[in-house]
Amino acid sequence: MGRLLDALDDAVCIEDAAGIIQECNSAFCDLLSAQRAELIGAHGSSLRHRFADTWEVQRREFVADDGAQRTLVRLRDRSRELAKEEALATRAKELEQNERKLAEILSRQRSVQHAQRLESVGQLTGGVAHDFNNLLAVITGCLELLKVRAGENRPVIELADRALTAAERGAALVQRLLAFSRRQMLNPEPTDVNSLVTDVLELSRRSLGEHIEIETQLCSDLWPVLVDASQLENAILNLVINARDAMPDGGILMVSTNRFRVDVAEDGLVVGEYVKIAVSDTGTGIPREHLGRVFEPFFTTKETGRGSGLGLSMVYGFVTQSHGAVRIHSETEAGTSVELFLPRVGFVPHVEPEEAAEQPRGRGELVLVVEDDPAVRRTVVSVLEELGYRVLEASTAADAFEILQQTSVDLLLTDVVLGGTASGPELVERARERMPSLNIIFMTGYAEQHLSAVGQDANILKKPFRAPELARMLREVLK
Repeated sequence: MGRLLDALDDAVCIEDAAGIIQECNSAFCDLLSAQRAELIGAHGSSLRHRFADTWEVQRREFVADDGAQRTLVRLRDRSRELAKEEALATRAKELEQNERKLAEILSRQRSVQHAQRLESVGQLTGGVAHDFNNLLAVITGCLELLKVRAGENRPVIELADRALTAAERGAALVQRLLAFSRRQMLNPEPTDVNSLVTDVLELSRRSLGEHIEIETQLCSDLWPVLVDASQLENAILNLVINARDAMPDGGILMVSTNRFRVDVAEDGLVVGEYVKIAVSDTGTGIPREHLGRVFEPFFTTKETGRGSGLGLSMVYGFVTQSHGAVRIHSETEAGTSVELFLPRVGFVPHVEPEEAAEQPRGRGELVLVVEDDPAVRRTVVSVLEELGYRVLEASTAADAFEILQQTSVDLLLTDVVLGGTASGPELVERARERMPSLNIIFMTGYAEQHLSAVGQDANILKKPFRAPELARMLREVLK
Protein backbone atom coordinates (compact mmCIF):
# COMPACT_ATOMS: atom_id res chain seq x y z
CA MET A 1 0.00 0.00 0.00
CA GLY A 2 2.84 2.37 0.88
CA ARG A 3 4.42 2.00 -2.59
CA LEU A 4 1.10 2.74 -4.25
CA LEU A 5 0.66 5.90 -2.15
CA ASP A 6 4.23 7.01 -2.87
CA ALA A 7 3.37 7.09 -6.57
CA LEU A 8 0.99 10.02 -5.88
CA ASP A 9 2.26 13.59 -6.04
CA ASP A 10 -0.23 14.86 -3.45
CA ALA A 11 0.28 14.35 0.31
CA VAL A 12 -1.89 11.35 1.22
CA CYS A 13 -2.59 9.36 4.40
CA ILE A 14 -5.07 6.66 5.45
CA GLU A 15 -6.93 7.04 8.75
CA ASP A 16 -9.09 4.61 10.72
CA ALA A 17 -12.56 5.40 12.03
CA ALA A 18 -11.04 7.22 14.99
CA GLY A 19 -8.90 9.45 12.79
CA ILE A 20 -5.63 7.68 13.61
CA ILE A 21 -3.12 7.56 10.76
CA GLN A 22 -2.56 3.99 9.57
CA GLU A 23 -0.42 4.73 6.49
CA CYS A 24 1.00 7.73 4.58
CA ASN A 25 3.15 8.47 1.54
CA SER A 26 6.49 10.24 1.15
CA ALA A 27 4.85 13.51 0.08
CA PHE A 28 2.89 13.53 3.37
CA CYS A 29 6.11 12.94 5.34
CA ASP A 30 7.90 15.71 3.45
CA LEU A 31 5.00 18.08 4.09
CA LEU A 32 5.20 17.50 7.86
CA SER A 33 9.01 17.16 7.89
CA ALA A 34 8.72 13.84 9.76
CA GLN A 35 9.48 10.17 9.29
CA ARG A 36 6.71 7.71 8.41
CA ALA A 37 7.21 5.89 11.73
CA GLU A 38 6.61 9.14 13.64
CA LEU A 39 3.37 9.86 11.79
CA ILE A 40 1.72 6.42 11.88
CA GLY A 41 -0.39 6.22 15.05
CA ALA A 42 -0.76 10.00 15.31
CA HIS A 43 -4.15 11.71 15.10
CA GLY A 44 -4.57 13.18 11.59
CA SER A 45 -6.64 16.21 12.55
CA SER A 46 -4.03 17.39 15.03
CA LEU A 47 -1.48 17.47 12.22
CA ARG A 48 -3.64 18.96 9.50
CA HIS A 49 -4.90 22.04 11.30
CA ARG A 50 -1.64 23.90 10.57
CA PHE A 51 -2.38 23.68 6.80
CA ALA A 52 -6.04 24.62 6.93
CA ASP A 53 -5.52 28.06 5.28
CA THR A 54 -3.43 26.99 2.29
CA TRP A 55 -4.28 23.35 1.75
CA GLU A 56 -7.50 21.71 0.60
CA VAL A 57 -8.45 18.48 2.38
CA GLN A 58 -10.25 15.82 0.35
CA ARG A 59 -11.68 12.76 2.17
CA ARG A 60 -12.95 9.53 0.71
CA GLU A 61 -14.15 6.67 2.90
CA PHE A 62 -13.68 3.01 1.94
CA VAL A 63 -13.72 -0.48 3.49
CA ALA A 64 -10.34 -2.21 3.86
CA ASP A 65 -9.69 -5.86 3.05
CA ASP A 66 -10.14 -6.78 6.72
CA GLY A 67 -13.56 -5.13 6.73
CA ALA A 68 -12.49 -2.13 8.78
CA GLN A 69 -13.70 1.40 7.92
CA ARG A 70 -10.93 3.56 6.54
CA THR A 71 -10.66 7.13 5.16
CA LEU A 72 -8.28 8.25 2.38
CA VAL A 73 -7.22 11.82 3.13
CA ARG A 74 -5.57 13.88 0.36
CA LEU A 75 -4.00 17.27 0.96
CA ARG A 76 -3.83 19.55 -2.15
CA ASP A 77 -1.82 22.75 -2.14
CA ARG A 78 -4.25 25.57 -2.98
CA SER A 79 -1.46 28.03 -3.83
CA ARG A 80 -0.02 25.56 -6.31
CA GLU A 81 -3.42 25.08 -7.92
CA LEU A 82 -3.92 28.83 -8.05
CA ALA A 83 -0.48 29.19 -9.62
CA LYS A 84 -1.41 26.60 -12.23
CA GLU A 85 -4.66 28.42 -12.95
CA GLU A 86 -2.83 31.74 -13.21
CA ALA A 87 -0.23 30.16 -15.50
CA LEU A 88 -3.00 28.74 -17.67
CA ALA A 89 -4.77 32.12 -17.78
CA THR A 90 -1.50 33.87 -18.67
CA ARG A 91 -0.83 31.33 -21.38
CA ALA A 92 -4.36 31.76 -22.73
CA LYS A 93 -3.80 35.55 -22.92
CA GLU A 94 -0.48 35.02 -24.67
CA LEU A 95 -2.11 32.71 -27.19
CA GLU A 96 -4.89 35.26 -27.75
CA GLN A 97 -2.36 38.06 -28.27
CA ASN A 98 -0.30 35.90 -30.63
CA GLU A 99 -3.42 35.04 -32.59
CA ARG A 100 -4.31 38.72 -32.85
CA LYS A 101 -0.77 39.62 -33.95
CA LEU A 102 -0.84 36.84 -36.52
CA ALA A 103 -4.15 38.13 -37.87
CA GLU A 104 -2.67 41.65 -38.11
CA ILE A 105 0.45 40.34 -39.90
CA LEU A 106 -1.67 38.34 -42.35
CA SER A 107 -3.87 41.38 -42.95
CA ARG A 108 -0.84 43.62 -43.62
CA GLN A 109 0.64 40.94 -45.86
CA ARG A 110 -2.58 40.75 -47.88
CA SER A 111 -2.62 44.56 -48.13
CA VAL A 112 0.99 44.61 -49.34
CA GLN A 113 0.34 41.85 -51.87
CA HIS A 114 -2.78 43.69 -53.08
CA ALA A 115 -0.83 46.94 -53.42
CA GLN A 116 2.01 45.17 -55.26
CA ARG A 117 -0.46 43.56 -57.65
CA LEU A 118 -2.16 46.88 -58.33
CA GLU A 119 1.25 48.54 -58.82
CA SER A 120 2.27 45.88 -61.35
CA VAL A 121 -1.00 46.23 -63.24
CA GLY A 122 -0.63 50.02 -63.02
CA GLN A 123 2.82 49.96 -64.61
CA LEU A 124 1.50 47.80 -67.44
CA THR A 125 -1.58 49.95 -68.06
CA GLY A 126 0.50 53.14 -67.87
CA GLY A 127 2.79 51.93 -70.66
CA VAL A 128 -0.12 50.74 -72.78
CA ALA A 129 -1.92 54.06 -72.25
CA HIS A 130 1.14 56.00 -73.41
CA ASP A 131 1.32 54.00 -76.65
CA PHE A 132 -2.41 54.49 -77.24
CA ASN A 133 -2.03 58.22 -76.69
CA ASN A 134 0.52 58.34 -79.50
CA LEU A 135 -1.80 56.36 -81.78
CA LEU A 136 -4.73 58.63 -80.95
CA ALA A 137 -2.56 61.70 -81.55
CA VAL A 138 -1.95 60.49 -85.10
CA ILE A 139 -5.63 59.62 -85.64
CA THR A 140 -7.00 62.92 -84.35
CA GLY A 141 -4.36 64.96 -86.19
CA CYS A 142 -5.08 63.27 -89.50
CA LEU A 143 -8.83 63.66 -89.02
CA GLU A 144 -8.38 67.38 -88.31
CA LEU A 145 -6.38 67.73 -91.53
CA LEU A 146 -8.98 65.71 -93.41
CA LYS A 147 -11.70 68.11 -92.25
CA VAL A 148 -9.67 71.13 -93.39
CA ARG A 149 -8.86 69.65 -96.79
CA ALA A 150 -12.42 68.42 -97.34
CA GLY A 151 -13.46 72.02 -97.96
CA GLU A 152 -17.24 72.14 -98.40
CA ASN A 153 -17.63 68.36 -98.72
CA ARG A 154 -20.17 67.91 -95.90
CA PRO A 155 -20.38 64.06 -96.03
CA VAL A 156 -16.59 63.79 -95.55
CA ILE A 157 -16.65 66.36 -92.75
CA GLU A 158 -19.46 64.46 -90.99
CA LEU A 159 -17.50 61.20 -91.24
CA ALA A 160 -14.42 62.91 -89.82
CA ASP A 161 -16.46 64.40 -86.95
CA ARG A 162 -17.84 60.96 -86.07
CA ALA A 163 -14.34 59.50 -86.10
CA LEU A 164 -13.08 62.37 -83.94
CA THR A 165 -15.86 61.72 -81.42
CA ALA A 166 -14.82 58.07 -81.24
CA ALA A 167 -11.17 59.11 -80.84
CA GLU A 168 -12.15 61.41 -77.96
CA ARG A 169 -13.94 58.52 -76.28
CA GLY A 170 -10.80 56.47 -76.75
CA ALA A 171 -8.76 59.27 -75.19
CA ALA A 172 -11.12 59.32 -72.19
CA LEU A 173 -10.63 55.56 -71.81
CA VAL A 174 -6.86 56.00 -71.91
CA GLN A 175 -7.14 58.78 -69.32
CA ARG A 176 -8.89 56.34 -66.99
CA LEU A 177 -6.08 53.85 -67.46
CA LEU A 178 -3.58 56.59 -66.65
CA ALA A 179 -5.67 57.54 -63.61
CA PHE A 180 -5.52 53.99 -62.28
CA SER A 181 -1.78 53.72 -62.88
CA ARG A 182 -1.31 57.15 -61.21
CA ARG A 183 0.30 58.46 -64.38
CA GLN A 184 -2.24 61.04 -65.43
CA MET A 185 -1.42 64.74 -65.36
CA LEU A 186 -3.28 66.47 -62.55
CA ASN A 187 -3.95 70.16 -61.99
CA PRO A 188 -4.44 70.32 -58.20
CA GLU A 189 -5.98 73.42 -56.67
CA PRO A 190 -7.68 74.20 -53.35
CA THR A 191 -11.24 72.88 -53.72
CA ASP A 192 -14.46 73.29 -51.75
CA VAL A 193 -15.61 69.66 -51.53
CA ASN A 194 -19.14 70.43 -50.29
CA SER A 195 -19.85 72.71 -53.26
CA LEU A 196 -18.44 70.15 -55.65
CA VAL A 197 -20.53 67.33 -54.15
CA THR A 198 -23.65 69.48 -54.32
CA ASP A 199 -23.02 70.29 -58.00
CA VAL A 200 -22.40 66.64 -58.91
CA LEU A 201 -25.59 65.47 -57.21
CA GLU A 202 -27.57 68.24 -58.88
CA LEU A 203 -26.26 67.23 -62.30
CA SER A 204 -26.87 63.52 -61.74
CA ARG A 205 -30.25 63.80 -59.99
CA ARG A 206 -32.25 63.32 -63.20
CA SER A 207 -30.21 60.30 -64.34
CA LEU A 208 -30.62 58.60 -60.95
CA GLY A 209 -34.38 58.32 -61.34
CA GLU A 210 -37.24 58.91 -58.94
CA HIS A 211 -36.88 55.45 -57.37
CA ILE A 212 -33.60 56.49 -55.69
CA GLU A 213 -33.71 58.83 -52.71
CA ILE A 214 -30.70 61.14 -52.29
CA GLU A 215 -29.54 62.08 -48.81
CA THR A 216 -26.55 64.23 -47.83
CA GLN A 217 -24.68 64.84 -44.60
CA LEU A 218 -22.20 67.60 -45.37
CA CYS A 219 -19.86 68.89 -42.66
CA SER A 220 -20.56 72.60 -42.17
CA ASP A 221 -16.96 73.55 -41.37
CA LEU A 222 -15.22 71.21 -43.78
CA TRP A 223 -11.59 71.84 -44.73
CA PRO A 224 -10.74 72.48 -48.39
CA VAL A 225 -8.54 69.91 -50.17
CA LEU A 226 -5.72 70.31 -52.70
CA VAL A 227 -6.99 68.26 -55.62
CA ASP A 228 -7.78 68.28 -59.34
CA ALA A 229 -11.42 69.39 -59.10
CA SER A 230 -12.49 67.92 -62.45
CA GLN A 231 -10.98 64.52 -61.57
CA LEU A 232 -12.62 64.55 -58.13
CA GLU A 233 -15.92 65.38 -59.83
CA ASN A 234 -15.45 62.39 -62.17
CA ALA A 235 -14.57 60.16 -59.23
CA ILE A 236 -17.69 61.07 -57.24
CA LEU A 237 -19.83 60.77 -60.39
CA ASN A 238 -18.43 57.26 -60.96
CA LEU A 239 -19.32 56.27 -57.39
CA VAL A 240 -22.82 57.73 -57.74
CA ILE A 241 -23.40 55.78 -60.99
CA ASN A 242 -22.15 52.57 -59.34
CA ALA A 243 -24.54 53.17 -56.45
CA ARG A 244 -27.43 53.72 -58.89
CA ASP A 245 -26.64 50.48 -60.74
CA ALA A 246 -26.55 48.59 -57.42
CA MET A 247 -30.15 49.69 -56.65
CA PRO A 248 -32.27 48.69 -59.69
CA ASP A 249 -35.38 48.48 -57.49
CA GLY A 250 -34.68 51.73 -55.68
CA GLY A 251 -33.02 52.65 -52.44
CA ILE A 252 -31.12 55.40 -50.66
CA LEU A 253 -27.98 57.09 -51.93
CA MET A 254 -26.11 58.80 -49.11
CA VAL A 255 -23.20 61.19 -49.70
CA SER A 256 -21.43 62.54 -46.63
CA THR A 257 -18.37 64.65 -45.91
CA ASN A 258 -16.45 64.98 -42.68
CA ARG A 259 -13.16 65.86 -41.09
CA PHE A 260 -10.85 62.94 -40.38
CA ARG A 261 -7.61 62.84 -38.42
CA VAL A 262 -5.00 60.07 -38.67
CA ASP A 263 -2.85 59.73 -35.54
CA VAL A 264 -1.12 56.49 -36.55
CA ALA A 265 -0.20 55.75 -40.18
CA GLU A 266 -2.43 53.03 -41.66
CA ASP A 267 -3.94 51.82 -44.93
CA GLY A 268 -1.96 54.21 -47.12
CA LEU A 269 -2.64 57.27 -44.94
CA VAL A 270 0.18 59.11 -43.18
CA VAL A 271 -0.37 61.04 -39.97
CA GLY A 272 -2.31 64.22 -40.66
CA GLU A 273 -5.73 65.76 -41.33
CA TYR A 274 -7.97 64.64 -44.17
CA VAL A 275 -11.37 65.27 -45.66
CA LYS A 276 -13.46 62.11 -45.82
CA ILE A 277 -16.03 61.74 -48.62
CA ALA A 278 -18.31 58.71 -48.31
CA VAL A 279 -20.72 57.53 -51.04
CA SER A 280 -23.04 54.82 -49.70
CA ASP A 281 -26.00 52.89 -51.06
CA THR A 282 -28.54 50.35 -49.83
CA GLY A 283 -28.12 48.14 -52.89
CA THR A 284 -27.09 44.58 -53.70
CA GLY A 285 -23.59 44.86 -52.26
CA ILE A 286 -20.40 43.15 -53.42
CA PRO A 287 -19.59 39.51 -52.62
CA ARG A 288 -16.76 39.13 -50.11
CA GLU A 289 -14.62 37.16 -52.57
CA HIS A 290 -14.69 40.10 -55.03
CA LEU A 291 -13.82 42.93 -52.62
CA GLY A 292 -10.08 42.40 -53.06
CA ARG A 293 -10.30 42.92 -56.84
CA VAL A 294 -12.73 45.81 -57.26
CA PHE A 295 -9.95 48.35 -57.90
CA GLU A 296 -8.33 46.31 -60.67
CA PRO A 297 -8.93 47.73 -64.18
CA PHE A 298 -11.53 45.91 -66.30
CA PHE A 299 -12.77 43.89 -63.30
CA THR A 300 -16.49 44.42 -62.82
CA THR A 301 -19.36 42.67 -61.06
CA LYS A 302 -21.88 44.24 -63.47
CA GLU A 303 -23.52 42.38 -66.31
CA THR A 304 -21.72 42.22 -69.65
CA GLY A 305 -22.06 45.50 -71.50
CA ARG A 306 -23.05 47.53 -68.43
CA GLY A 307 -19.62 48.73 -67.40
CA SER A 308 -16.01 48.99 -68.55
CA GLY A 309 -14.56 47.98 -65.18
CA LEU A 310 -12.54 51.20 -65.05
CA GLY A 311 -14.70 53.30 -62.73
CA LEU A 312 -13.31 52.21 -59.36
CA SER A 313 -9.80 51.73 -60.73
CA MET A 314 -9.84 55.34 -61.92
CA VAL A 315 -11.04 56.49 -58.49
CA TYR A 316 -8.30 54.46 -56.79
CA GLY A 317 -5.53 55.80 -59.02
CA PHE A 318 -6.66 59.42 -58.82
CA VAL A 319 -7.03 59.45 -55.03
CA THR A 320 -3.71 57.71 -54.35
CA GLN A 321 -1.97 60.03 -56.83
CA SER A 322 -3.49 62.90 -54.82
CA HIS A 323 -1.78 61.50 -51.66
CA GLY A 324 -5.01 60.09 -50.26
CA ALA A 325 -6.56 56.65 -49.85
CA VAL A 326 -9.72 54.73 -50.73
CA ARG A 327 -11.57 52.26 -48.51
CA ILE A 328 -14.55 50.13 -49.43
CA HIS A 329 -17.03 48.35 -47.17
CA SER A 330 -19.71 46.09 -48.56
CA GLU A 331 -21.95 43.16 -47.71
CA THR A 332 -24.18 41.21 -50.04
CA GLU A 333 -27.74 42.59 -49.98
CA ALA A 334 -26.67 45.14 -47.35
CA GLY A 335 -25.20 47.87 -49.54
CA THR A 336 -21.79 49.38 -50.23
CA SER A 337 -19.87 52.37 -48.90
CA VAL A 338 -16.81 53.82 -50.63
CA GLU A 339 -14.75 56.30 -48.61
CA LEU A 340 -12.28 58.77 -50.14
CA PHE A 341 -9.65 60.40 -47.91
CA LEU A 342 -7.95 63.53 -49.29
CA PRO A 343 -5.41 65.74 -47.44
CA ARG A 344 -6.62 69.17 -46.37
CA VAL A 345 -5.30 72.61 -47.30
CA GLY A 346 -5.84 76.01 -45.76
CA PHE A 347 -7.93 78.08 -48.19
CA VAL A 348 -10.14 78.10 -51.30
CA PRO A 349 -9.36 80.82 -53.87
CA HIS A 350 -12.00 82.32 -56.10
CA VAL A 351 -11.33 81.36 -59.72
CA GLU A 352 -13.05 83.18 -62.57
CA PRO A 353 -14.38 80.88 -65.32
CA GLU A 354 -12.29 80.85 -68.50
CA GLU A 355 -13.77 82.10 -71.72
CA ALA A 356 -13.66 79.86 -74.75
CA ALA A 357 -10.61 80.67 -76.90
CA GLU A 358 -10.59 80.87 -80.69
CA GLN A 359 -8.36 78.85 -83.04
CA PRO A 360 -5.75 81.35 -84.32
CA ARG A 361 -3.42 80.74 -87.24
CA GLY A 362 0.35 81.13 -87.46
CA ARG A 363 2.21 84.06 -89.00
CA GLY A 364 4.97 82.13 -90.67
CA GLU A 365 6.98 81.51 -87.47
CA LEU A 366 9.57 78.73 -87.57
CA VAL A 367 8.81 75.77 -85.26
CA LEU A 368 11.15 72.84 -84.51
CA VAL A 369 9.20 69.65 -83.76
CA VAL A 370 11.11 66.93 -81.83
CA GLU A 371 9.28 63.58 -81.60
CA ASP A 372 10.70 60.04 -81.76
CA ASP A 373 7.48 58.46 -83.06
CA PRO A 374 7.55 59.04 -86.87
CA ALA A 375 3.76 58.92 -87.31
CA VAL A 376 3.13 61.39 -84.51
CA ARG A 377 5.91 63.68 -85.75
CA ARG A 378 4.66 63.80 -89.33
CA THR A 379 1.09 64.42 -88.16
CA VAL A 380 2.08 67.31 -85.90
CA VAL A 381 4.23 68.78 -88.68
CA SER A 382 1.31 68.57 -91.13
CA VAL A 383 -1.08 70.24 -88.68
CA LEU A 384 1.39 73.07 -88.02
CA GLU A 385 1.96 73.63 -91.74
CA GLU A 386 -1.80 73.71 -92.26
CA LEU A 387 -2.00 76.36 -89.51
CA GLY A 388 0.51 78.59 -91.34
CA TYR A 389 3.79 77.80 -89.59
CA ARG A 390 7.14 76.90 -91.11
CA VAL A 391 8.36 73.63 -89.60
CA LEU A 392 11.63 71.74 -89.03
CA GLU A 393 11.62 68.27 -87.51
CA ALA A 394 13.96 65.94 -85.57
CA SER A 395 13.60 62.49 -84.02
CA THR A 396 16.23 62.78 -81.24
CA ALA A 397 17.56 65.44 -78.91
CA ALA A 398 20.98 65.23 -80.59
CA ASP A 399 19.52 65.93 -84.05
CA ALA A 400 17.43 68.77 -82.64
CA PHE A 401 20.40 70.42 -80.92
CA GLU A 402 22.37 70.25 -84.15
CA ILE A 403 19.56 72.08 -85.93
CA LEU A 404 19.36 74.67 -83.14
CA GLN A 405 23.09 75.39 -83.48
CA GLN A 406 22.63 76.20 -87.18
CA THR A 407 19.17 77.77 -87.28
CA SER A 408 17.31 80.32 -85.19
CA VAL A 409 13.79 79.04 -84.49
CA ASP A 410 10.85 80.81 -82.91
CA LEU A 411 9.58 77.88 -80.89
CA LEU A 412 10.72 74.39 -79.82
CA LEU A 413 7.91 71.81 -79.62
CA THR A 414 9.35 68.63 -78.05
CA ASP A 415 8.14 65.39 -76.58
CA VAL A 416 9.11 64.83 -72.93
CA VAL A 417 10.33 61.23 -73.37
CA LEU A 418 12.59 60.82 -76.40
CA GLY A 419 14.54 57.92 -77.81
CA GLY A 420 18.31 58.27 -77.65
CA THR A 421 20.60 59.52 -74.92
CA ALA A 422 18.74 62.70 -73.89
CA SER A 423 15.17 63.56 -72.94
CA GLY A 424 13.06 66.56 -73.90
CA PRO A 425 13.83 68.49 -70.68
CA GLU A 426 17.56 67.84 -71.16
CA LEU A 427 17.32 69.14 -74.72
CA VAL A 428 15.57 72.28 -73.48
CA GLU A 429 18.22 72.84 -70.81
CA ARG A 430 21.01 72.72 -73.41
CA ALA A 431 19.04 74.83 -75.90
CA ARG A 432 18.40 77.61 -73.37
CA GLU A 433 22.09 77.82 -72.58
CA ARG A 434 22.48 78.94 -76.19
CA MET A 435 19.12 80.75 -76.59
CA PRO A 436 17.79 81.84 -73.16
CA SER A 437 14.59 83.39 -74.61
CA LEU A 438 13.63 80.36 -76.72
CA ASN A 439 9.89 79.59 -76.55
CA ILE A 440 9.20 76.01 -75.39
CA ILE A 441 6.17 73.70 -75.50
CA PHE A 442 6.32 70.12 -74.24
CA MET A 443 4.18 67.26 -75.57
CA THR A 444 3.54 64.08 -73.55
CA GLY A 445 1.44 60.96 -73.53
CA TYR A 446 3.03 59.98 -70.25
CA ALA A 447 2.47 61.30 -66.85
CA GLU A 448 3.51 63.08 -63.76
CA GLN A 449 6.59 61.02 -62.92
CA HIS A 450 8.13 62.07 -66.25
CA LEU A 451 7.40 65.76 -65.69
CA SER A 452 9.49 66.38 -62.56
CA ALA A 453 12.32 67.87 -64.69
CA VAL A 454 9.95 70.02 -66.78
CA GLY A 455 8.97 72.55 -64.13
CA GLN A 456 5.61 73.69 -62.80
CA ASP A 457 5.34 76.70 -65.14
CA ALA A 458 6.11 74.74 -68.32
CA ASN A 459 3.71 74.75 -71.27
CA ILE A 460 2.48 71.17 -71.67
CA LEU A 461 0.23 69.58 -74.32
CA LYS A 462 -1.29 66.27 -73.31
CA LYS A 463 -1.57 63.70 -76.08
CA PRO A 464 -3.81 63.18 -77.89
CA PHE A 465 -4.45 66.88 -78.46
CA ARG A 466 -6.73 68.46 -81.06
CA ALA A 467 -5.59 70.99 -83.65
CA PRO A 468 -7.46 73.90 -81.98
CA GLU A 469 -5.73 73.14 -78.67
CA LEU A 470 -2.32 73.10 -80.39
CA ALA A 471 -3.09 76.32 -82.28
CA ARG A 472 -4.21 78.17 -79.15
CA MET A 473 -1.14 77.19 -77.12
CA LEU A 474 1.25 78.21 -79.90
CA ARG A 475 -0.31 81.64 -80.24
CA GLU A 476 -0.35 82.08 -76.44
CA VAL A 477 3.36 81.23 -76.19
CA LEU A 478 4.37 83.25 -79.29
CA LYS A 479 2.33 86.38 -78.48
